[in-house]
Amino acid sequence: MSHALAVAIVYSFETGRLGGRRDAIADAAGDRGGVSYGPWQAADASGALDAVIDRYIDHGGVFANEFRDYLPMLAKSTLPLRGNKAFKALLKKAATDPKMGQAQDAIFKLRYMDPALTAAKYLGFTTNLGFLVTLDSHVHSGSIPGFLRRRFAASPPNKGGDELVWLQQYLTARHDWLGSMPAPLPATQYRTRTMLNLLKVGNTDLAMPLNIWVGRAQLTYTSDVTLPTI
Repeated sequence: MSHALAVAIVYSFETGRLGGRRDAIADAAGDRGGVSYGPWQAADASGALDAVIDRYIDHGGVFANEFRDYLPMLAKSTLPLRGNKAFKALLKKAATDPKMGQAQDAIFKLRYMDPALTAAKYLGFTTNLGFLVTLDSHVHSGSIPGFLRRRFAASPPNKGGDELVWLQQYLTARHDWLGSMPAPLPATQYRTRTMLNLLKVGNTDLAMPLNIWVGRAQLTYTSDVTLPTI
């Protein structure tokens, strides 16, 4: 099973670009995550951005000293860095330093990649699509939520069920849930729509060329696109 394309697709869901963007920043009004940064959008509110910056400083990043001044504000739950132009400019600048990419990758692996691998293995998934669904749920929702699993009847493979049937029912439940929630969650239904379409056309191996949607934009993964190396 190859994981690089699944990671790249999640990065695209988060940043709107093929393969993601190291320097991507989101700071929308009303977004409870506060400032989010990088290919998987490490958020201030979740502590993920703090973890990336801490690791970058600990490993001697070029702009480490400049980030130290922001550590007390990163630690506050009131998200005081929302709208801070100087901080966001520093994030943009730091994205040019390879050590920032290394910090982003290390925290992504710790917080999302490894837990998703463990969950997919436990559930008995064997397809690349199964891993993509698991990884996207961990990045977007923190896990495969138990309350969503209780909304459909299918069993996962580790309980004797069929993987593709389970994925169909889970993605449908998740799609409907996203659509029922307050903004901005309904606007993220492109994630489940993309994965349901991959299931519909039978592309469970994530064979390229492969089309995904981010909002109303269609992106196409082909063999010449550089994939993450996590």
